[in-house]
Amino acid sequence: GSGGAWPADEDQPAGSPGQAPAIEQTADSDDSDNEAGPSVSFGFIPAPLMAGLEQSGSWQSRAAAIGQLQELLDGLGEKEGGDGRRAAASHAPALVSFLLRVLDEEQNFKIVLTTLQILSDVLEAFGEAVRAWPEAATVLVPALMDQFADNKIVIRRANLSVVRKLISLLTPARVLRPLLPFVRHPNSHIREQAIAVLLETLGEDEAQPFELHRSALSAVAPALEDPKPKVQRAASSAVGVLGDRIKESNEGGDEVFESLLEELALLPALEARVHERLREG
Repeated sequence: GSGGAWPADEDQPAGSPGQAPAIEQTADSDDSDNEAGPSVSFGFIPAPLMAGLEQSGSWQSRAAAIGQLQELLDGLGEKEGGDGRRAAASHAPALVSFLLRVLDEEQNFKIVLTTLQILSDVLEAFGEAVRAWPEAATVLVPALMDQFADNKIVIRRANLSVVRKLISLLTPARVLRPLLPFVRHPNSHIREQAIAVLLETLGEDEAQPFELHRSALSAVAPALEDPKPKVQRAASSAVGVLGDRIKESNEGGDEVFESLLEELALLPALEARVHERLREG
């Protein structure tokens, strides 16, 4: 990210739970079998531009390269009646992984912001390819959650926009599983955003399996006693939504919910907080 983590005790490494696996460069080689032609990466990036994107010299050069990539991606839909975009679609997972590596390694604010904008454009342009990628959620969710540790609000807002696009692209179940560990992240800003994203994901589709609601409640309930008030408030909202969903989507909803609380074996004080929150409506 561009600004590092927040100060004091909030500057824990952003990775922690759900850390995405190391991302390898998977650009196309220069051999003649490459259908997009020789010296092209990810189906559309010329070798000179790729070299500029990967160089570790001046930030001005990297910023110029990332700007060229954004323009090139914007023009793909117009290339040969859209053939350029179709040719690049099969490389979308590798391109996403490359962009996430840029986000992880880059410190310059302008480059990080442009990379997030490009990532958003990639999700929109190659949505079907990303949806068909089995590891999409487990790679993207942890990497994007890490960006919420950035101390610049414009970065966090741009990142939230990408996360929202990802939620609408994938099923809630795919997003929630790699998201839940971040509710216990050492960085309170990431914890707060993890719960906020969880709420948005729950709102995307009310008909979700009971096991998913169970896992979400198990992850969020302890945050009712989080030392940070903002995290507590987010957790309170999430517990209220989850309680309603569990009761509404199961026959004998109240009994199902009480049975679930008993199964989770929460500390008595925490279980009392859950009941208190649900009584508030």
